[in-house]
Amino acid sequence: MKRVTYISRFSRHLTGEEIQKIAELSIRNNERDGLTGVLFTYKDVFYQIIEGPVEILDARLSKIFADDRHRDLFVLKVELNLETRAYSDWAMKTVILDDSQDFLMRPVSEMLGDGLMAVFNADETAASLEAVRQISAKLKSLRASRSANDPFSLLFAGFGISTGKVLEGNVGSVSRKDYTYLGDTVNTAARLQAVTRKVGRSVIFDESVLAAGNLSNVQPIGRYVPRGKDTELRLFSLTDLAVRLELPYDELKARIRDLAQ
Repeated sequence: MKRVTYISRFSRHLTGEEIQKIAELSIRNNERDGLTGVLFTYKDVFYQIIEGPVEILDARLSKIFADDRHRDLFVLKVELNLETRAYSDWAMKTVILDDSQDFLMRPVSEMLGDGLMAVFNADETAASLEAVRQISAKLKSLRASRSANDPFSLLFAGFGISTGKVLEGNVGSVSRKDYTYLGDTVNTAARLQAVTRKVGRSVIFDESVLAAGNLSNVQPIGRYVPRGKDTELRLFSLTDLAVRLELPYDELKARIRDLAQ
């Protein structure tokens, strides 16, 4: 048996009703062909895991990949020679995450292109650092498990953290509003994130974070004047090896270019 995990983008906006129709058709077809799996949708993204007999699954995937309702399809994982199913009870369980966004995306505040903004309360400072430490550790483990010509071997992320007052609420026009956070603290965190690629650490934070919590395993990195500020900030990172980047930024860019050719 075989299991495939892939992600793709909608070619156009699909309503909840259209997604439900896709799910109902998938259930009928999968029950007929002996396939099982799960489909997640969020905003304009499909994330699907589908499993079953190899020849039947390959035939189905050929149809899925040719479907013009989605684009930018990328296979994340292929598992072969499986003896048991992970989703044996689901012909195709469909989960529309937009319907549960307020619950599932807390404390993620906003998706920002290739990044996101997450908000923690001031008394959750240690939790915010532990969150980014664990993400850094998972990414390091992922990179180490892949071959040099695998794009995932070059998957890095940087995190900037600052603590302070923010403006919180709906921002935008009558036709489109986003619930977001604004202010100097938000801007500072974004500037610190950009510093990570220069200092070889995935996590950078300033003195405001130190003042907000009783933290251990912290090391000073240096001083920095963020764009738009006149005041120099003292920067810190974690001593954990998980946050140390094994590739200099210029070398990483060069390897990404080579891999893309």
